[in-house]
Amino acid sequence: FPSHDTVFAQYGMVDFEDKKSKKETEATNYLVGVGRQDKINDKTTMFTKLQYSQEENSALKPKSKDQTAQFVPVTLGLEHDAASWLTVRGSVSQNLWSKDKDKFAKTNKTTPDSTNVNVGATLKFGELSIDGVVGTGTNGTVVNTTSENGAFTLDNLMTRVSMTYRF
Repeated sequence: FPSHDTVFAQYGMVDFEDKKSKKETEATNYLVGVGRQDKINDKTTMFTKLQYSQEENSALKPKSKDQTAQFVPVTLGLEHDAASWLTVRGSVSQNLWSKDKDKFAKTNKTTPDSTNVNVGATLKFGELSIDGVVGTGTNGTVVNTTSENGAFTLDNLMTRVSMTYRF
């Protein structure tokens, strides 16, 4: 079975102002990485991903603390075609290295408890498929789990469901 490697990059920037408090903030994030898919058999695929992510937040008005967070997570997962109409998957992600820096407080700390566990499924109805994921992970842009405390919850399920129709 052949392997498939993918190199990827993502960049995002947002500049916003709170009309009530007149605070203006700029946030920038980017990531670069490599992913790999290995077919174990005709129904099961193992996937791995290694990336570097960085997020910077700067308060422009009034000038205050700038923050930079950096992460190097690795993800391991399996996807299995359980039936002609159902694909199931699961993954575990862990930061190999992380740093959260507050420029003005001059602090550097390693982000603890960075393990994410996700499970998902795709329901296939001909050319229509519905995909959903639940777990402790984030949306994939920056893997920061300091507020999750390792809880496996359904809180953000509806934000992690998609539908695809192939014409």
